[in-house]
Amino acid sequence: FTLAEEVAEILGQDFTADPLIQKGKDFYRFRIDILRKGHPVGWVGFLATNNGKRAENQNNTLHVNLEGMACTFAQRGWPQVMADYIEDHRGVITRIDLAADFMDGIGDKGHGDVFERFFEEYRSGLMDHLGHRPDSDVSGDHLSKKKGRSFYLGSRAGGKLTNIYEKGKQLFGKEDDSQWIRVELRYGNQKRLLPVDMLRRPVDFFAGASEWHASIVRELGAQPMPEPVTCEKRVQVQTVAAEVTRNVRWFMNTAGASAVLALKNLPMNLLDSLCSEYEAKLPNRLKKFGLVEIEHAYQTVFTKLAGSGRAGLATANA
Repeated sequence: FTLAEEVAEILGQDFTADPLIQKGKDFYRFRIDILRKGHPVGWVGFLATNNGKRAENQNNTLHVNLEGMACTFAQRGWPQVMADYIEDHRGVITRIDLAADFMDGIGDKGHGDVFERFFEEYRSGLMDHLGHRPDSDVSGDHLSKKKGRSFYLGSRAGGKLTNIYEKGKQLFGKEDDSQWIRVELRYGNQKRLLPVDMLRRPVDFFAGASEWHASIVRELGAQPMPEPVTCEKRVQVQTVAAEVTRNVRWFMNTAGASAVLALKNLPMNLLDSLCSEYEAKLPNRLKKFGLVEIEHAYQTVFTKLAGSGRAGLATANA
């Protein structure tokens, strides 16, 4: 419930946590709903629905799921605050959807119909990535412009799926004349570690999916710095930069005031003694790395966080 309350606070004043425990979803036994003006737009899941080793691991986790409605109506700047919150609580992203919206439609580039444009771009290899042509699929009646249509690239099982569809017809009905086209990129953690920075720089990570995705956001007038999310073997241990970031955040948020107090008031011989006692010791989460790796990352991370003003939730909210 505390987690649901804190996430609701990040989303804005219209959001609250439902005090009632509900039946769970997605293999979680129970959930606490996150509400917007009384209507569920997200939830926090806890405890597994079954037994076994996988269930034991799941019992030690809390899962936050935010629907599109929550993201759309959250207060300005919420993704950056949420990213800080995830890092502070050692969370991981398991799925994230990034979307480019063409509210007034997108040019068909002389093909007579926007979906014919997309089909031709696919056939000609413009949607290929690293020499690989993604799987494709369609839904809806592509011979009738009066019905909602979708064109899929990639696969959900592979953790990278793009859906190009008529968002206006989905929202307003198939007979509506809305030109709204959405290009939605859905990333899962099946084969990738999803960086928290995807919340801070969604345009760059959208553009990093392929050169075609980069061209899409450029059509919206953005100038992205494409950031790919590469496939890699999933590991439990985070990179040294991520662990150092968590350590620095803890220091700035929790230990900083005490450290300054000690530096200002302890005599030099005691400070020297403390440094000698602790310089060879490392926090548990950093023991798996070498001193050279940590030293290389620490100053960079500390300078970045101190300069960004994103040391913690309170600072980010301000």
